[in-house]
Amino acid sequence: MRKASQRWILVVAVTANIALTSHAGIAATTAVPAPETLDQLMAAGRSAAPAITPQEAMKLLASGAAIAVDVREASEVAETGKFAGAVVASRSHLEFTLDPESPRYNPALRKDKIILLYCASGKRATLAATTLKAMGYTDVRNLGGFKDWVAAGGPIEK
Repeated sequence: MRKASQRWILVVAVTANIALTSHAGIAATTAVPAPETLDQLMAAGRSAAPAITPQEAMKLLASGAAIAVDVREASEVAETGKFAGAVVASRSHLEFTLDPESPRYNPALRKDKIILLYCASGKRATLAATTLKAMGYTDVRNLGGFKDWVAAGGPIEK
C-alpha cells in the first residue's frame, strides 16, 4: 500500500479515459467511456464549461480576470469582427494554439485566467471546452455566440 502523503495526478487521455497515477507509477485506473455521439460530446462540453451571460463576461473581462477566446475560423472573424480584446484561436487549430511546444502557441492564453469561449452560436465553444480542460485549463466558461455579445452591447473590433 502506498503512503497517503504521495501526490496523485489526474491524467486525461485523448480517448477520454481517465487514469489516476502517482509519482511511482500507475496505482488505479478508472475507465470512462469515450463520447460516441455529438450529444455526448456536447454534454461533456457543457460540463467542462458552464454557460456565462454577456453581462457576467463583461464584468470579468473589465476586471482583467478573464480572457475571451474566439474559436471561429479566421474568415468568420474577418467578416464580423470579434469581441474587443479577444484572442482568436480557431477550433480547427486550438490544440496548436494552446501547446507551448507548438510554433502556433499563443502565450496570451494563460492558465491562471478564466477562459471565456465563444463562436458563432456557442456549439464550437462547447466542444472546445473539453479540449481546454484536457490541456490543463481549470476555469473555462461558455459565453455562447458572437450575436449574443453584440445584442448585449458588448464592444467589438474589426
